[in-house]
Amino acid sequence: MANQKNNSLYSELTSGSFNFIPKGIKSLNEIYEAVKQKYPQLCNDAEICMHHKKSSTQPEWKHIVRTALNSYSKKGEIKHLQHGYWEI
Repeated sequence: MANQKNNSLYSELTSGSFNFIPKGIKSLNEIYEAVKQKYPQLCNDAEICMHHKKSSTQPEWKHIVRTALNSYSKKGEIKHLQHGYWEI
């Protein structure tokens, strides 16, 4: 079930270009908050990141958000400015 939610969240994020977030420079925490407000049913804080279970305390859905942001960054649609800041 968790994997299905992660796939659904990634699909939602990559199909919408984060268009639910107002344009401008945003901190990663602001992006997390906006994603959680938009897709609360897909953001499970109890599910710790599958990729770094031993060293991470962050939920998996935050990893999915960063993966989607990086995908858009490679396409030039979203800009990674510095650690923790993005231009949507």
